[in-house]
Amino acid sequence: MSLVHPLVLPITKHDEDTKTRNTAKTGKSDHTHLKVDSKMTTKEYKPMDLRDYVIRKSQQRSRDFSHHQIRALEKLGKRPDDIIYGAHIDSGRIFQSKEFKRVIHAYMDIFNDFFFCGLLKLDLIFDDTTRETGLGNSTDLIEGAEIELSADVKYQDRGKLLTSYQGVLLHEMIHCWFFFACGLSPCDKEYERLDRLGVGGHGYLFHDVSARLAIAARRVLGLTLVVATAEELENEYRKCGERLKREWYRPWYDSESAFYTCLT
Repeated sequence: MSLVHPLVLPITKHDEDTKTRNTAKTGKSDHTHLKVDSKMTTKEYKPMDLRDYVIRKSQQRSRDFSHHQIRALEKLGKRPDDIIYGAHIDSGRIFQSKEFKRVIHAYMDIFNDFFFCGLLKLDLIFDDTTRETGLGNSTDLIEGAEIELSADVKYQDRGKLLTSYQGVLLHEMIHCWFFFACGLSPCDKEYERLDRLGVGGHGYLFHDVSARLAIAARRVLGLTLVVATAEELENEYRKCGERLKREWYRPWYDSESAFYTCLT
């Protein structure tokens, strides 16, 4: 299988101008611009449009914030994680505590409003048992999506634990955003192409979005999160029968660092 060199595709004015000129010249566009409303349903959108839209939203700054983004910042300003630090919780039972679950629900609402225009309809499930691989899992449902978080025994420090799950939560929410395109079913072979969604859902489009949202989370929300890893990208290459070259990490990751360093 021959693979093109991966590239992050930021949304720029030049891109929009070029797209407009091409449309005017041919009388048609190679894809439909994403129109967002409160009635978005799955299997109606192209993954590249979904990527472009959410990246463009993440790049907005204060004067251009939508009312959803302003609402997210207001919720963040109420410091929802304070209840974790103020509660008497056994260090080995933080994940199982009602305070932790309240905080994660709060950040789910914040991320949904700030990055996804409040469009994701999510059920959040906490599994107190540990998983051998991964801390999160997303499932497409008829009327929304379900995110399941599993217990992590690696961290007993509540700050590190919260930061870890904030990243896991945003990671799974990105998967749920792409459910608007195909759900879990193949759609124009999007799930078979590494330069689209990828066999495991961690193709180029996923890493384009996760890298950009990690930057926005740090710069605007003040959260330094590991949203995705180069290891996940490498696993996608293996599933496609290819070996990921280290120099190909750079569009999303620092090729000289360990697997777990996000784009800065």
